[in-house]
Amino acid sequence: MSAARLRALQGGNAREKWQAVRALRAAKDDDSRAALVAALGDEEAIVRWEAATSLARHMNPSVRQSLTEALASDDPRRQAAAADAIGEAACGREIAPLLRGLLASPSAAVRQAATRALGRVRDTGALPGLLSMVRDSSLTAAVRHSAVEALAQIGPQDIAQEARHPLQDALAAAFADPCPPVRAAAVKAIGRWRCHDLAPLLAQALHDSDIAVRWQAVRAAARVGTMTQLPLLRRLLTAHEAAFGKPFAGSAVYAMLAIMGRESALRAKAAWLRLRQRVARLRSTVVTAPSAVDAADEGDSPAGSDDQT
Repeated sequence: MSAARLRALQGGNAREKWQAVRALRAAKDDDSRAALVAALGDEEAIVRWEAATSLARHMNPSVRQSLTEALASDDPRRQAAAADAIGEAACGREIAPLLRGLLASPSAAVRQAATRALGRVRDTGALPGLLSMVRDSSLTAAVRHSAVEALAQIGPQDIAQEARHPLQDALAAAFADPCPPVRAAAVKAIGRWRCHDLAPLLAQALHDSDIAVRWQAVRAAARVGTMTQLPLLRRLLTAHEAAFGKPFAGSAVYAMLAIMGRESALRAKAAWLRLRQRVARLRSTVVTAPSAVDAADEGDSPAGSDDQT
């Protein structure tokens, strides 16, 4: 690492430090890695983020150990930046217990970074802590949004049935959140986790005042929507709305086809089950009827073999 970059990192302004850290992104020597780790505690957020993303590009046992030490430090800035690096690399399953511990941090920035990282590594062990954060109205809207977004990223996974009820209760509570991004993330999670019991909420979401909530409702309808949402989706076919550069009409068509496909599959399955039951009853009738006739014939025939003499 050059002396000029070192001076910029140690005493430059925010722009100079950011440029110095960015210049180290492709460096692979130990001194450069050490400088990036040190920059995780910089006072400028843009410098910390650049250091975190640079370290995520070159994740190895040495960098992972440095990030683990940063997570265990008492510096909230270093903790949050290290969590961001782990989340960017999506390689923190073995560090997940440390990240879960940061969910109770007094720093909102640390909690937010930890939830993002746990969502990226899809850690199901974080579900209890995340569900608690979703229900905690004392937390900032940004932290609640990160918690719900992490739930959406973690799903869908196989979890115990008793764990699905708290999950659905938390998502229903998030759906009623006054913050639109939290509601949008909740609708997204409902679709990702295939929460069919919460499908009726999609009708309300399709009428939400926030366009992001309505967009996520259309996408979720493709996964858990029912026939009752078809009229609402049909109205979007003539709407000229678009979100994130994509028209609502195209997504509405996809959701309608998915719903009708599921309904057809359910009807076909029900018809098949009825047919199997009818065949089973016919088979039991065919099996029992000859035995009853044979029993009657044996009763009419004389005992012994006198007629055969």
